[in-house]
Amino acid sequence: VLAKIVTDDMTTAQKAYAIYRDIYYGYIFRDYSNKRDWKYEAWRGLTTRKGDCFTYCAVAKVLLEKLGARTMFVNRWGHYWLLVDLGSGWYHFDPINHGPRSKYEIFMLTMEEMQSMYPSYWKKNDWAFPATPETPFVRDW
Repeated sequence: VLAKIVTDDMTTAQKAYAIYRDIYYGYIFRDYSNKRDWKYEAWRGLTTRKGDCFTYCAVAKVLLEKLGARTMFVNRWGHYWLLVDLGSGWYHFDPINHGPRSKYEIFMLTMEEMQSMYPSYWKKNDWAFPATPETPFVRDW
């Protein structure tokens, strides 16, 4: 699966973005997933290319970890996304497509960038995950 998404000449960040785009544009939202077994859900997502936010994250998690990235599930009010560390700190990674009018591309964003997009949803509180860096993720392309 990964070989169909990335090439050897890509950097790790480019590979992560290719995974993001493959899921974002290539999966169909269905409001169902098995949230008790992320590995099963990743397999189901990879074979059907359908699922909910948990499915999308499970697929991303398995593919990103194949690249050597560290990943962590985040759940806020029933919505799942990942924190991803490609070697420069933890950033937000949410490959779900929020619809044709969506302006959201949540690929390797800091908490500050997340808050600027949707302040009421992302208001600071006692988060149960590592802080993101203060500087935005630098894309190497």
